[in-house]
Amino acid sequence: MAELKIDGTTLDTIGVRYKGNSTFEFADVINKYAIKLDINEFVKGQKYDGINKINLNNNLLDPSGLRAKLSFDIMKRMNIISPRVAYAKVTVNGSYRGLYTMVEQIDKTFVKSSNFDPDNTGYLHKSFGFTVGDLSPSDNGRDLSDESLLLNIPLKTKKSTKNYQPIRNFVLAARNATDEEFANDINNTFDLDSFIKQQALNMILSDRDHYCTANVNFYMYQNPLDNKWYMIPWDYDLAFAAISGSLITEIANYPLFYKEYCYLTQRMMNIPSLKTKYREALCEIINTGMDSTWINNRITTLGNLIGAEIENDPYFWDISDYNFYLDNPYPINTPGTGLEGTVLSGIRDFVNKRYDQVVDDLAAYDFSCSLTLNVDDTSLELTNIDGIYPNPTNDFIYLKGNDIKVGDISIYSMLGQNMNISSIKRIDNNTTQIDLSTLSLGMYFIKTKTTTSKVYKN
Repeated sequence: MAELKIDGTTLDTIGVRYKGNSTFEFADVINKYAIKLDINEFVKGQKYDGINKINLNNNLLDPSGLRAKLSFDIMKRMNIISPRVAYAKVTVNGSYRGLYTMVEQIDKTFVKSSNFDPDNTGYLHKSFGFTVGDLSPSDNGRDLSDESLLLNIPLKTKKSTKNYQPIRNFVLAARNATDEEFANDINNTFDLDSFIKQQALNMILSDRDHYCTANVNFYMYQNPLDNKWYMIPWDYDLAFAAISGSLITEIANYPLFYKEYCYLTQRMMNIPSLKTKYREALCEIINTGMDSTWINNRITTLGNLIGAEIENDPYFWDISDYNFYLDNPYPINTPGTGLEGTVLSGIRDFVNKRYDQVVDDLAAYDFSCSLTLNVDDTSLELTNIDGIYPNPTNDFIYLKGNDIKVGDISIYSMLGQNMNISSIKRIDNNTTQIDLSTLSLGMYFIKTKTTTSKVYKN
């Protein structure tokens, strides 16, 4: 039980506990534990900014402090439903405990505010080894009994019902569906589009700690609006090939088409139309979700925000030069930690190498990630408009040039759809303003009579 103060707001009587698995097991190495704040544990209905629970992650295996934040930023750009992430400077009983990554909890409050049914709560489960299909001896004969489902994918809402029949029905549907039925969202019971994007992102990020290989760190939610199941991503502190060395060898070379312990992915890869969607998702990620210009700029922006805090954190690794370890691995050599020989990868170095590798791997499958845009069967050559800013933008974009005519400007999506933006106007003889505030997050093309340029909506 504790009192919580956030930016001057005080909340009395909240619940506090340590959290995490490996980040808890090794936390005593740096004497910095991950923390869960349960704001309404003792005071029913008490919230902060509409939130019941807050997770404070210690970034034990991420010397950059960027992995979770960047991963979820990419998901927002890809329109994948995912939790909000920010940073917090944490003080406990008057003692400064350093910088933490603050992550929104996936719970009843989250699902009601995330484009699901706002009035009714469906069944929410968290995976602790949920494969959907029994794929290897490590499954140990896993079955679909209530006891097995309670162990591997326990309920997080509607706990009192003890009703595991809906998730059991989904597993049976996935196992028994024909290829045609599977490709049709497993007979309209599963959001395959979001699943495919998530798996493509996990592979690009070389993250071994999710559905494939580990079968952990995701939630399954049945939306009452359409009765479909949705996979919701969670916990990305090991993304961007966080760990190498003795724990994992060459994780940066994680295969894009890995499927050994992933039943849903295995089915997807065996259906040509879905495998094509998966390849397209890989391209969308490197061209839009985490294109090289945006992600390098984002690493710089976030690094400028938290770099000095990490260098001066009294309960973290000895990071004397934050920017150096963005580009270079951080070796753990402290005796007695249990992590000796572990190398924490430099995030920017990984990003730039992985980007090229994804393009090459797809080319080996005769699949090209082209940046050309097809509109009305006319291929538009990608050129640059001189003076386009700010890019990325939250709302307005400005074009410099006295020869640009408002009537010649069009905005297109990645799929070539004309977004029919009408709020385009001259604000002086050399500047044109375009209002992109109504567009979803992602990459778009601005086409004039002679040029086509990429613009990013954040």
